[in-house]
Formats: sequence, C-alpha cells, structure tokens
Amino acid sequence: MKSQPLPTVRVFAPEQWGEIDRFANLHGETYKFSDTDKRAVSGVRNHFQKAITLQTLAVKLRPGLDVERKQLEERGYTPALNSHELSAVSAFTRVFDALCVAAWCAAEPGPIVCSESW
Repeated sequence: MKSQPLPTVRVFAPEQWGEIDRFANLHGETYKFSDTDKRAVSGVRNHFQKAITLQTLAVKLRPGLDVERKQLEERGYTPALNSHELSAVSAFTRVFDALCVAAWCAAEPGPIVCSESW
C-alpha cells in the first residue's frame, strides 16, 4: 500500500494579519524588547483574539433577539434565553474593557497626546 502525502498547512500568511499580528510578528526587526515586554505584546494579541471571539458570539446571538421579540408580540412573554446570553457577553466585555484600561494605566504609558484639531 502506497502512503498518501500529508496535507500542507500554511502557517505564514501575512496578508491575513491585522495590525496587532503584524506588529507581534515583525516588531523584532525594529524594537528590542525585554522578555516582559514580549509577553505583553503576546498578551495584547491574545486579548484581542478573545475580543474577536466575544464579538463573533454576540453576532451569532443577535438573530435570537428577533425571535424573542416576535414571541413577546404573539404570546405576551418570552423565556428570553438569547437576551440573557447576549447580556452576559455584553457584561463580560465591559469588565474586560475596564481591566484592559487598568492594565494600560498600570503600565504608566504616559499622557495621551491629541492633535490640536480635537
């Protein structure tokens, strides 16, 4: 029996990268970060992926709200399961945002400078 070739998996696909992935993969050519800073860059990338996952979940839950609205109109009540799930995602993202801001402030990045056009 002749063995079949294994499928090829393409790992390096920079055209698929966003700004965070591009920076995380290529910053070494421009910046010399400490190990702590490298872990911070990795953390930013991981947190961003989690935020994308939560956003995708919220989009999946959204159509269920229309079903619940229709139940309310027709029956006068709804179990509101989708509403509860979407509310949980929303509450978690607000806590997550607050933690990210707290971490940014704790890193003492300095003042935010805005252009005079603001």
